[in-house]
Amino acid sequence: MSFDKRAVQKVISHPDDGGTDEERAHFLKNIPWDLRVIKPRKCIELKTLIYACDKIRPAGYAPNAGAHDFWEFMLVIKGKAAATLDNREYILTDGMMIASPPLRFRGFREIGGQELEFMTVSAEISGKEMEYFEHHNVFTLSASQITAFTAAVSQLHFYYMYMGGEKMLQRGIALFEAFLLQVLMKAEEKNTGETDIRYAEIIEVLNSHIDQKLTVYDISQKCGMSVSLVKKIFSRHSDIGIMAYFNKTKIRRAAELLDRGLNNEETAKKLSFSSTEYFLYCFRREMGMSPKEYLKLK
Repeated sequence: MSFDKRAVQKVISHPDDGGTDEERAHFLKNIPWDLRVIKPRKCIELKTLIYACDKIRPAGYAPNAGAHDFWEFMLVIKGKAAATLDNREYILTDGMMIASPPLRFRGFREIGGQELEFMTVSAEISGKEMEYFEHHNVFTLSASQITAFTAAVSQLHFYYMYMGGEKMLQRGIALFEAFLLQVLMKAEEKNTGETDIRYAEIIEVLNSHIDQKLTVYDISQKCGMSVSLVKKIFSRHSDIGIMAYFNKTKIRRAAELLDRGLNNEETAKKLSFSSTEYFLYCFRREMGMSPKEYLKLK
């Protein structure tokens, strides 16, 4: 999508805009047009529709299993099924969906002893965000997500079965891409909540071990997380690194100890600084003054 300069000029030249010719000319001359050009890249793109269906199958239904070079998304509308992905079996009931990535062994069978109603889309899908579905395969969809899925598959199924028009195909593709994005965004919201909890756990570890000398590895071990995960979570919630935050916390604690009458050597030792000189350096860097100057202000 891009904003044409002539279109903007037409808008701002409206007789009711209240601006003079000179003001409009100045605006057009100085506006940073390069910042007005938006070139979106699709993070999910359905490139080829292989198959789409809306089916009701009898008890005991068990189609052939195997691996294919395309994505397959299957939603159970009503009934109970066992879905196999590689060597793991998942039980699916009403409103549950399984995402089967390309070249992964997949199987599907009815196990509830009753009719099974389900919807399926098989397609070649690309985009960097599809990596999420490589690692997350089974979903319990919300009511709005089920509605989005069924709307998309209904369009694609009708086109597939009855060779509907190109507009119908494009609409079905757009609806299905939007559905996948909806699932991703919901997952991100959930992950944000989870990272909030883990961030709080990291802060608790830092505060409770403020008197120790810790590395990022030490912190990750105490949190039960990997180093990369600790850094990733911390960067989402703070504009400074975890060790910089830890040092800031130590200096705030050092100021409290100085207020209580401890001297520089005692404070440095209490907070596990490698030396008194290094403590003085860190204190001045953080507070903008020496401990002696700080105490004079109290």
